[in-house]
Amino acid sequence: MNLSALLQARLGELVVRSNFRGVYFNLTFTKAANGTTDPAPPGPVFYDQFFDVLAPTNGWIFANDTDLLYQSVPMRFTFGLRFSSVMPLYTAAERVGSVGDDGNRTTMRLGPLVAYTLREGRHGVFNAPTIFAMAQWWIQHPYRTEGIGGAMPMIVIGFAFRGDS
Repeated sequence: MNLSALLQARLGELVVRSNFRGVYFNLTFTKAANGTTDPAPPGPVFYDQFFDVLAPTNGWIFANDTDLLYQSVPMRFTFGLRFSSVMPLYTAAERVGSVGDDGNRTTMRLGPLVAYTLREGRHGVFNAPTIFAMAQWWIQHPYRTEGIGGAMPMIVIGFAFRGDS
């Protein structure tokens, strides 16, 4: 189950956007045709690569991306900062058996982002093609902030567009 809320505000060329998501996992495995369970039944937690956390097999993850942006519409250029956090909620059994007694596996990242819109279009299939890049450094992570890991950012380069059908 996914729950989300998006808050956006604009004051001139300044934009604030916060995207909150709550994701509930309820992983169960059924018997295969040969009577075996395939793959192996899940443990109390699993690694979710999208959120980059040990997620509870039956429980919640809360994630938030907050952006503070400067957006020049005439120049089609955007730059700013993004703060991302992910907080999995564990039961007492998951904390003791799998993730450690403290149970704190919250992750946080912060870094700049930049985007350039090639052209602005309306009411078409291929509107506002945009190239973007972002680098975020881990402020808090149970594994990625140790040693050289904290100095290496997560880098994202992408292409996006809007479309009307």
